[in-house]
Amino acid sequence: MKNLTVDGQPSSDRNDCRFKVVADGRTYWLTARPFEYLVKLAMATSLEITVHVDELGKARVYQNLGRLKEELPGLGIISVGDGHYRLDIKPKKIKFNRAQLAKYPHHEISRMFKGERK
Repeated sequence: MKNLTVDGQPSSDRNDCRFKVVADGRTYWLTARPFEYLVKLAMATSLEITVHVDELGKARVYQNLGRLKEELPGLGIISVGDGHYRLDIKPKKIKFNRAQLAKYPHHEISRMFKGERK
């Protein structure tokens, strides 16, 4: 994967809510938990830091990492040791739709983007 845009636009299907991600020009719709993991991993990678497994979630972390890789084929997740992870993509190739992500329904994600300029 060479380019990643974490958009966050929700799908129009209220019965199957998914969130938009664009990877190498192709649109993917991720379910909520894998999307939240992607946001955390992408933010850490864009800041050239790692995220600890405990920061990703409290339950089924490795199962959700697997789901993320299934829902976004070609995504490389690198373990750098001691439970720390990052994405296998250059930090400058990650973009965020900050306005959309500031409206994300989960507070932990939305607060990462509130008050920031586009």
